[in-house]
Amino acid sequence: MKPSIVFSLVLAVAALAGCASPDNGLRNSSNASAAPSTFAQGMPQDQLRQIRGEPFAIYSYPEGSSWFYNVAIRDMQRDRVDFDAQGLLISAGPAWNRSNFERVQPQVWTSAQLQQNFGPPQRQDRLRASILDALGDAPAPVESAEAAEERASSRNWIYGFREYNRYFIVSITVNAKGLVTAIKIEADPNNTTM
Repeated sequence: MKPSIVFSLVLAVAALAGCASPDNGLRNSSNASAAPSTFAQGMPQDQLRQIRGEPFAIYSYPEGSSWFYNVAIRDMQRDRVDFDAQGLLISAGPAWNRSNFERVQPQVWTSAQLQQNFGPPQRQDRLRASILDALGDAPAPVESAEAAEERASSRNWIYGFREYNRYFIVSITVNAKGLVTAIKIEADPNNTTM
């Protein structure tokens, strides 16, 4: 075999070995690969910190707290661990999946509920006009000054999840008062798993 072919094969094997690393691409502590199903109900917060490291985000409320850990490449999977007021684990599992996002109710849920259920969004975007408006191909819609102000002050909170080897984007519109006004779940047009 030619040396260049041997070198290429060695590089390919090394790259594949890196993809199969025991941490599966996790970015938290060396023990971050511990699955939520391995956590015993009643586990104290300090013990979870020893196993998983510092959480990505913590939200406290009178009944307890929710801790969030990013667990996948592109931060498209996030675990949620709930503790009671005494700091003992009561539940753990994936926070970002279709069934959890489908529970969000526009005109009912608030930004605080989004954070307690999903943690912080990946990012927040301003609402945009439609692409036809941006291209000048459609007449500008007539809207009241109040509606225009609400649209200008609203934000899309962007989350995501992976399902059946595809990435999905979840866009949740939150107005200036912190009320959810819309939710949209759609396939990520930049899907990288296919």
